[in-house]
Amino acid sequence: MHFWQKQQLTIVIIAVVVMVWFVLVAYLPLRQGKMQTEEAALEHSTHQMRTDSELKQLPQLKTQLKQIERAVANYEAQVPSTTQLGTFLQQMAEVMNTYNLKGHLIEPGDEVTTKKLNSIPVNIKCTGNLRQIFEFFKSLEKFDRAIRIEKVQLRNDKDFTGEVKMHTKLYVYCTPENERAI
Repeated sequence: MHFWQKQQLTIVIIAVVVMVWFVLVAYLPLRQGKMQTEEAALEHSTHQMRTDSELKQLPQLKTQLKQIERAVANYEAQVPSTTQLGTFLQQMAEVMNTYNLKGHLIEPGDEVTTKKLNSIPVNIKCTGNLRQIFEFFKSLEKFDRAIRIEKVQLRNDKDFTGEVKMHTKLYVYCTPENERAI
């Protein structure tokens, strides 16, 4: 080989080494950094969109919170510390008399005890027309006591006079003794 060819070969080898060095040391790390930056920017924009969406929901959530707070504000009053069953049964009988329901029978059951909340099942039977019974149930909503209606059974009379026999099972609540002292 001639000197000139050796020199050209050396230049080509040096050029290849420089190009490989440039690709490995400069280009690939910059490209990887660019890709990481693009991923971070995409993640940031996704996070920003999610945050904007959640911020738009914030007023609605505040309104819901206020409604829930109003709904549970009377919880202590609706779940008395004593059973006050006599008072409740008397109120129930007065409401039934107000709506002229006939043959009413109100039977309290045994108190069901739990750690945080006790309940007393009450079976109610009476007869009246559908409007009277509907008004009776509407008045139950106005009671100052937490009530859960579990079962409502309505039966027409055999002569189809418009009288309906109602059987309802509901629960009234009170605070257990271990929670009353708190």
